[in-house]
Amino acid sequence: MTTDDILREFRPKINETIEHFKMELASIRTGRASAGLVENIRVPYYGAHTPISQMANITIPDAETILIQPWDKGSLTEVERAISNSELNLSPSNDGERIFIKLPPLTEERRTEFVKIVKDKAEEMKISVRNHRQEMMTKWDDVKDKISEDEFERGKKILQEFVDETNTEIESLTESKETELMKI
Repeated sequence: MTTDDILREFRPKINETIEHFKMELASIRTGRASAGLVENIRVPYYGAHTPISQMANITIPDAETILIQPWDKGSLTEVERAISNSELNLSPSNDGERIFIKLPPLTEERRTEFVKIVKDKAEEMKISVRNHRQEMMTKWDDVKDKISEDEFERGKKILQEFVDETNTEIESLTESKETELMKI
């Protein structure tokens, strides 16, 4: 295994972390309705925990309402229960065929709470990046004897630059979401 092989293995893991972070940010509400708010809530469905987006149509009829129409009408109560039990503090209601979620306007206190959640999620992502880096460094130590010292140091430097770029991107996404949340 060479330095380039290890870096090729590292990059997809970091890219997955960034994509996961983007999905997490999309699930935090900003004062207007968004399908991203509920699409990844998992519902117990035929023995598996399935995201709502894979079992229902999610539409936004207006800026304050989310409409969810499950393809299987029998799953309506399970979807409603999953939304109620989520950490989003939403109050869904249904008409027997669809679920309606009316989003109340965000208060300053709630906006501040969401900013704190964003910062916590950003820190989780940075920890994940550090864990991936540590995993790669362990692999690097295993091949240290098989490559030159210059190659080893070059690889460590490239790895650290990529980690720094990733952390900068996480910070940028965090700041952007904070600005979006605090905008009235």
